[in-house]
Amino acid sequence: MESNLNEFEQEPRLRPTLLTVLCILTFFGSGLTIVKNAYSYSSASRTAIMFSSDSINNPNSSLQKDSARRGWRKNQTMFGPKMMLSLSKILTKDNIEKSAIGEIISGICTLLGALLMWHMRRHGWFLYIACIIVGLVVTFYLYGNNFLALGLYS
Repeated sequence: MESNLNEFEQEPRLRPTLLTVLCILTFFGSGLTIVKNAYSYSSASRTAIMFSSDSINNPNSSLQKDSARRGWRKNQTMFGPKMMLSLSKILTKDNIEKSAIGEIISGICTLLGALLMWHMRRHGWFLYIACIIVGLVVTFYLYGNNFLALGLYS
């Protein structure tokens, strides 16, 4: 009788090594994303002031002082200030806050997907992929079709 019971018992499924590695990296990455964007949300006004066009054109700003120290003159073409001016247009306080909220939501959902994958639920993979795509879409929605937006997502 006892031998019949053993035939119906199932061995627990083993989690593949690649899935274990993916889940552990996702736990770390999603947690870091949540913490990083919570800080970005709390310091959005300071960041926006730092990248504002007024601080870039201010002769006492650190960018202007650094340019003078390197020997760049006003009539020389400088790549740095042009890049900073384009950043000042997209890095406003509202955009930084909206981006941080979107990334926090994406990080939480990605973490939930990783937890489902850890428990061997197939729906976790689809949630994980959908949340990664949502994180990218939020960035491009806020900042437009700009290659700097890809750098801001990371």
